[in-house]
Amino acid sequence: MLRKTVLMTLACILVLFAASSAFAQPSFGEKWKSYDVKQKDAFMLGFASCVRLMCNDVASEWGKQSDVEAVKKKTAQCFNMYVGFNPATILTSMDEFYADPKNTNIPFEGIYRITLMKLGGIKYDDILAKSRQYGAALKKSIDAEAKKK
Repeated sequence: MLRKTVLMTLACILVLFAASSAFAQPSFGEKWKSYDVKQKDAFMLGFASCVRLMCNDVASEWGKQSDVEAVKKKTAQCFNMYVGFNPATILTSMDEFYADPKNTNIPFEGIYRITLMKLGGIKYDDILAKSRQYGAALKKSIDAEAKKK
């Protein structure tokens, strides 16, 4: 089951990564800052929908689980791991992370995950440092692709 969760999470990340090359802004942080409240709410709704789909599939083990109440409970537990905070609090924290220029190249899903760690009281300094390195490498890759076109 853990393997399926990881695979579904990777699938969501790959979809978001594929979409990232379409951004004409210089960074994820600049794009995030350009969003108004409705666009940020749409991000939260989309993210929550993706998580709900993933968690429901994992909880039902792709249709093998027939106990409806057990599926509901597992789905709720999984969902709360990824979306278990007030959306406004998550968005405010993401705004704070993107206010730091060092974080501007970290993709939305990375800042989102670090935000959940912060709000959950989990140490995130190491993950943030690695995410900054990943974001810098990703920016180089996106810039190189843009030059090819």
